[in-house]
Amino acid sequence: MKQKPKPKIAFLREKAGLTQLELSRLVGVTESTIQNWESGRTGTNHIQRIVKFCKALNCKVEDLLESESDFPEEASIKPGSLQEVHNLLGTEAEEAKEAIINEQ
Repeated sequence: MKQKPKPKIAFLREKAGLTQLELSRLVGVTESTIQNWESGRTGTNHIQRIVKFCKALNCKVEDLLESESDFPEEASIKPGSLQEVHNLLGTEAEEAKEAIINEQ
């Protein structure tokens, strides 16, 4: 009987010198999840979708993942009033002009 080739994830794990348990801890999944991926019992479709995203967007996986440190502090500040929204958007002056024109 012909033996199935090892899934790429198993090959790469072994090449890195990691056990399934060590890899599971590094990745943040259970050891049984690694076993299922390597045996083909559960697919890695979600990983393949991420790779397709990266190819379509011409980026790396890391680029798809957001972290709070990626954004300046100003972006996390939420306006507390409509006036602050206008100030952030720079629309206050335009609306004042329109109001004056509409009054005439």
